Amino acid sequence: MLLKKAALLVCALLLVTAANLKLVYSVSVDGRALEGSWSRRSLENAQRAAYAAAEEVARGATALPEVETEARLSLLPARGDVTELTEAILYSADGVERAWAVSVDGVELGRAGDISALSESLEDIIGTQIPHTAVSAGFDTDIAIRAVAIPEGTESDLTELTAAIRGLARVYYVTPDGAQRYA
Repeated sequence: MLLKKAALLVCALLLVTAANLKLVYSVSVDGRALEGSWSRRSLENAQRAAYAAAEEVARGATALPEVETEARLSLLPARGDVTELTEAILYSADGVERAWAVSVDGVELGRAGDISALSESLEDIIGTQIPHTAVSAGFDTDIAIRAVAIPEGTESDLTELTAAIRGLARVYYVTPDGAQRYA
């Protein structure tokens, strides 16, 4: 009798578990695995949105990158960020590249193709204008940098972009005695 109850309990647990299993997908875009899992619907929506955006950005025919999926059963729901998936597909599409739009106090100056080079340029602007005794330094204006999709090869010249930033953004620094000065 006890064995029969245990078998029924195991069957009930298996049924509850099976009823709560969900089919989720792990995704790789151009061989790069993304964190998270997605439902079939969110995966299809992301691909559709990325394709529509890629056609608009590339201004013509485009092709989506290779998207590999691996299905698995999970007790947890799909927890991947659909926006992240869409962007990963978009930025890997033919004719599209990721760039960084730069604006100073709301005035868009251009788009940098390499965020590392842009960061180095911003540090160089500050570093060349402050004394070596400065405790800290920065820009007195709001410099906004955001990721954007652009047609391949249309990023701004970094030297010109840096010159535009230098012309609009003043550099301040703090002296060892705590006074704030402008370069």
